[in-house]
Amino acid sequence: MKFHLQILSPEEEIFEGEVSAITLPTNQGKVEILPNHTPLISTLSAGTLVYLVGASKKEMQVSSGIARVDNSKVEILLSEK
Repeated sequence: MKFHLQILSPEEEIFEGEVSAITLPTNQGKVEILPNHTPLISTLSAGTLVYLVGASKKEMQVSSGIARVDNSKVEILLSEK
């Protein structure tokens, strides 16, 4: 099962597509997001954002931002690229 992910920075859209899992670096530790996750709004802390696109694992370093999880959609707003 997959869900929609959109990653935005102030300069550009970094990614938009279907993923099967996301691991967010938050102030409370790593949070794994799977399909049908409970709605959530969380700040992101410095760390590695990981998301699975098919069989491919994508990673990117983030410094801060906000993540919003709502049903089958996750939006990540980064403070910088």
